[in-house]
Amino acid sequence: SPLLGALGVFVCIQYFNLVYPNPDHVKECRVWALRGVHYRFIDALRHVIPILLASLDTLVLKPRSALLQLAPSMLGVTAS
Repeated sequence: SPLLGALGVFVCIQYFNLVYPNPDHVKECRVWALRGVHYRFIDALRHVIPILLASLDTLVLKPRSALLQLAPSMLGVTAS
């Protein structure tokens, strides 16, 4: 559903804005790196893949007619 995709994109953007650069997160990633786990890379990948899949699903895989039918109209105006 486009709504779920949009929520997923929002969560991913917020992760990269708020969590990824956070000094505590960076410190935790260093701890895991010393243990041999590339946690920062894994965590970033965990957020990048869903945003790519949601974009691919919405922009490439879904027919345009289905998106127009399911998308909410603003003030009764529909796109054609």
